[in-house]
Formats: sequence, structure tokens, C-alpha cells
Amino acid sequence: MKQPTMRKAVVDKILLFLVLFLAFASIFFMVIDYYVILKVKDNSDTLTNYAVRMKALGKEESDIITKLNEFGFFSEIKDIDLNCIEQENGKYIVVFSSSTTVNNNRFFSSSDEIFSRAASFNEVNSSDINCTLSLSPKE
Repeated sequence: MKQPTMRKAVVDKILLFLVLFLAFASIFFMVIDYYVILKVKDNSDTLTNYAVRMKALGKEESDIITKLNEFGFFSEIKDIDLNCIEQENGKYIVVFSSSTTVNNNRFFSSSDEIFSRAASFNEVNSSDINCTLSLSPKE
């Protein structure tokens, strides 16, 4: 009596394990990319909340940049990265926006920028202050 051949079943099993391995590897790298995005977003929110509070208390931009660099979350922030515009219109508000450029995403590449925004009551004068901050993650 002739034994049935098992070659087709072995090839099917190898293909199945290969597909499962590729699926788990893809999910693993997608989770890592998502973690990087969440970490950058959280750090960006922290810096933005701190900076809006310091600007609302009347601190100078150079002092704010010095303190933001002490956090160590991002590459060195320079004077050119922070831009504040003050308008005398009686609104008593400080709005601080930051954008962080992320270059190494493989799965979530629809937008390479992560935005963060915070507002605070201007405690120094009646001006409307709008600040923007450009950040880049550490390499």
C-alpha cells in the first residue's frame, strides 16, 4: 500500500506560519511607531502648557526657551524657534501653539507634524499674545 504524500500540507503550514509571523511583526512595529507618536505628543503638551503659563506670567522669551531646554525632551530650542506676537486689544489671553516634526514613522505617515495648543489668562496686561514654537525630536 502506497503512503499518501504530505508535501502539500507541509508547504501550507510553512506559508501559514510565514503569514502569521509577518502579521505579528507588522503589528509590533506599528505599536512602536504609535508609542513614539504618543510620547512626542505628551512631551509637546507638557512643554506647551508650561510655556503658556510662563508667558502669561510675563516671562521673557529667552527665559522661557532656557527653561524649555532644561526639560530635555527635544533637540535644543533656539530663539528662532519661538515667535510671539502681542496685540493690544483688551482680550487678556495668551495662546501658545507648538508643532513637532516627526520623520521616522513607517505606518502613520499621513502627517509628519504633531500639534499642541494651550491657552491661559494674561495676568500681566490686557494684550492678546499668540506664540508659536517649532520643535524637533532628539535623534
